[in-house]
Amino acid sequence: MIRLYVSQYYTGRTKIRKKWIKLSIGADVLKQIICTIKIRRVPTARHDNIDLKPIITRTSETNPLSVGVADKDHDNEENHVFVRE
Repeated sequence: MIRLYVSQYYTGRTKIRKKWIKLSIGADVLKQIICTIKIRRVPTARHDNIDLKPIITRTSETNPLSVGVADKDHDNEENHVFVRE
């Protein structure tokens, strides 16, 4: 008879999944006002590109945008065209 025994430590250790919280902010830096916040819970690290368009759209509804600054993660031509328009 073979006894299959796995320790409780090992079963608890293998089921641990790291969950991250992504925070994206649209702000007016000159007036020091936060205009838009997007909080998203994701199971793994992922690109923030899906949050850029809603943040820019909602921020531009409250304040007209003159300069846009973002991470290197948002640096592609599609996002550049969207922000310019």
